[in-house]
Amino acid sequence: MGSIAAPNLFTFTHGALGDIKGRQRHGDIVQFRGLPFASIPARFRQSVLKEHLPNQPFDATNPGTVCPTPPLEHIRWWDGPLPDDYPVFDEPVADELHCLNLNLTIPKFALEKTKESLPVFVFIHGGAFVGGSQALQCNGREMFDLHDLVRRSMDTGKPFIGVTINYRVGPFGFLASKELAAFNKSHGEAVGNYGLHDQVRAIEWVSRFIGGFGGDPARITIQGTSAGSASCHYLSFFPNRLFSRVILASGVLPSIGPLDMESHQTLYDRIVASLDEDSARVATSSLDRLKQVPVTALTHKLEFDVFHPLIDREYILDKTISGASRGEEVLPTLFGASAYEDDIALFLLSDMKTRQPKSDREIFSKIRDFLSYNGMLRSPETFPFDQPAVLDAYGLTDTVNSPSGDLSGWSKLLGQCVFNISNVHSALFTSQSLPGGEGKVWLYHHAVGNLYSGCHVPGVAHHGVNDPVLFNVAPDTIDEASRESWMASVRQTQDAWITFINGESPWDPVRPGTSVRDGEEAGPIYVFRDGGLGAQYDNLHGGLGPVTARRYASVLAASLGFESP
Repeated sequence: MGSIAAPNLFTFTHGALGDIKGRQRHGDIVQFRGLPFASIPARFRQSVLKEHLPNQPFDATNPGTVCPTPPLEHIRWWDGPLPDDYPVFDEPVADELHCLNLNLTIPKFALEKTKESLPVFVFIHGGAFVGGSQALQCNGREMFDLHDLVRRSMDTGKPFIGVTINYRVGPFGFLASKELAAFNKSHGEAVGNYGLHDQVRAIEWVSRFIGGFGGDPARITIQGTSAGSASCHYLSFFPNRLFSRVILASGVLPSIGPLDMESHQTLYDRIVASLDEDSARVATSSLDRLKQVPVTALTHKLEFDVFHPLIDREYILDKTISGASRGEEVLPTLFGASAYEDDIALFLLSDMKTRQPKSDREIFSKIRDFLSYNGMLRSPETFPFDQPAVLDAYGLTDTVNSPSGDLSGWSKLLGQCVFNISNVHSALFTSQSLPGGEGKVWLYHHAVGNLYSGCHVPGVAHHGVNDPVLFNVAPDTIDEASRESWMASVRQTQDAWITFINGESPWDPVRPGTSVRDGEEAGPIYVFRDGGLGAQYDNLHGGLGPVTARRYASVLAASLGFESP
């Protein structure tokens, strides 16, 4: 049952959770924010599912707390005042042990249970496993507000319930070591990968309680972007999956690959060595020190480009898809990435203060770091320097000893290997080689440019561009002359997602029998383009063009799976 207590406020009685106060928007969509789905017993402990809300009625009108993160500079895509009908939110507060909460965006009629249960969409934010949250704001608007996408689903007659979640990131979510493994085992719980297990808890909560909100727990689609996308791919190989469909956007398991315990131990030891002795002088062990230091010692005093999950041999078996698979049936999955993934690589290979290329030695180090854990490549330790066909396809032969001389070229190679080609490889390998993969894999390429005035690469389909397109939070700030084209781009992406969430095929799946050996001829692939002019192409050559397709094919020839007919 639901009731309106005040303008824009809505109180709902859930059969198991009790009374919840949320916000009503435009009279037909209700949002609940900050619903706690799990508790954290202590730092570096696995989260525990919450089965009750802490008080009655529970106030779900504002964002919940978030995981502490480094003081990262978030992109400010748009400016300008809030629309008159946009809710005003408190700025989210960081809290290490109380950050596990989620938001729900629900067609009001679902709460009234006047129709059949709706499919459910769970979004997992990115942030390199270092930062980010579901509650990120840009000039007062939540960047992952699902209101517009859910409204579009209602307008097209394919409504669903939307969910966004928090999880632990950085050292709180992904630090691992032999000491931490022993600590977790002493409590009878899984070892490490706390952030991924938080995501599992969130999906468990949704599966258990979404029926009371009018959702169908048998029809849950998960999606993420970047590290959130890689998370979804990781979870698709976990046991006891409680979701039925997956959308991947610029991140797969091999691209942000898991590391073994030895690699994690090296990072752990470095972090321990960097701690201020005075802040933990009473500690008797490295683990005690880490458990006692203030939050800021782990967020503000250390620098990380990315964190990696742990190959724990229980949930994450290997960094390759073939090794990670448990032999379970493939779930229907969309695989895709953005047209210009170079921007992340440029960021990594440049000096952030001077905006100039790093030294050749530093660039070589970064390239090796980011490709060494790639689970797509046959020889990641020596790639691409032992692959003349790859160097030729990218025009890098002349700068193989001085990459700073062609930073854009090396950034393109690194960005495409980590995000684009690893994605294509994962899709083709899944379709061809994993159980039940044929007919359950779809490929896409997102080439819609970001038209927000504050974009770091205006008009370009940068890393993660599908987020501002899909969520469409601030279309009123788009230049009026470009707004019609923007909205057409938004609708083509949203409609494809909505179709898939509702259990349908948005375009043709990868052809049966297609493998990584097909290179440029692999397909089909759907390309989202500016102005809503997207189309399905028969193969990579047609969809991406001959130059890009040749580059992809050269890297695929150096990948796992190519050597086997």
